[in-house]
Amino acid sequence: MKRPSFDCIVLGLGAMGSSTAYQLALKGKKVLGLEQFTCAHDRGSSHGETRLIRKAYFEHPDYVPLLERSYQLWKELELRSRKKLLHETGLVIFGEEKKSQILQGVRLSSSRYGIPIEEWDYKTIQKRFPQANVSSSFIGLYEKSGGYLEVENCVQTFCEQAGHLGSELHFEEPVNSWKKTESGFEVMTSKGTYHAQQLVITTGSWNGILLKEANPFLKVHRAPLFWFESQGKFKKEKGVPCFAFDVPEGFFYGFTESGGEVKIALHQPLELVKDPSREDRSVKPEEAKPVTDFVVEYLKDLNPEPTRGAICFYTLSPDTHFILDAIPDCPGGFWAGGFSGHGFKFASLIGEVLSDWVIDGKTRSPVQFLAMRRLQG
Repeated sequence: MKRPSFDCIVLGLGAMGSSTAYQLALKGKKVLGLEQFTCAHDRGSSHGETRLIRKAYFEHPDYVPLLERSYQLWKELELRSRKKLLHETGLVIFGEEKKSQILQGVRLSSSRYGIPIEEWDYKTIQKRFPQANVSSSFIGLYEKSGGYLEVENCVQTFCEQAGHLGSELHFEEPVNSWKKTESGFEVMTSKGTYHAQQLVITTGSWNGILLKEANPFLKVHRAPLFWFESQGKFKKEKGVPCFAFDVPEGFFYGFTESGGEVKIALHQPLELVKDPSREDRSVKPEEAKPVTDFVVEYLKDLNPEPTRGAICFYTLSPDTHFILDAIPDCPGGFWAGGFSGHGFKFASLIGEVLSDWVIDGKTRSPVQFLAMRRLQG
């Protein structure tokens, strides 16, 4: 019988996998991480320079305790790495309160967990965010603790820290297959075969390929991002927060200025991706139009023609909530996926949860509501 070479193998070193490798190494485990692309690549869901982070979570209040822990872990990573990754610029969400379920969701999470938010009336919007072109029926809900994460830098830092702590990370090494064995797990790649006592699958848009049980619950969609030339009116140094608009055309979000550009995107899955490995990553003209129309209609001081664009992937679960669970019929195996375009901010926490499961079989974080059984009827 072959003895495992590693305590745990992590498949996929994007946001969730790199965080898991780091957390396992932090707890003294011998880890192998396998990634089919380069570190902090632009082929999946963890790229595009920035991701929003916030606590008054409109998607569901049950996420708030997870966010509180996520913030703690991001700041611990900053201290350990001596890098600035989390920027609490503030975040304001605009909408018409009587029509906006998103604003209602922000208020619900805020009231249930005591998260401070400020309500901006029309006059306050004109004073605090004059870049908004909205009617007097709009309000803004401002969360001081909101802001953004430097997405590629976060992934890079997780990998660096995991390496410093003794993890073995292999890049540009695709996984061909894996199987459960008597002594643990065997993973076959383009370059070799590896053995470990336990396995974590965090391959994002490729989860449905490597884990057949997950395939029925995951759909991959294109999600374009765009950058617009600014006139210096969106700088965080001037007190400008990140922003979002819940309007009839959709939910649009944007960031403070970086390098003379403002990044803006529509939070909506677009065309279905049949094969993430073969998908054309170039942006289509029709994908840009809703965002350029939004800039013209709702913002001032931006050139409405994007300077550049990028394609990320949304891997959607049926209810757009995450899936965190054990691999069925594979003791010692765990997986995470279906982050549905709002998962990156939780990466620090997801890595801790998966490492807890690997080491202790349980976690203190309240993630039971994200188990796969909710989707299995």
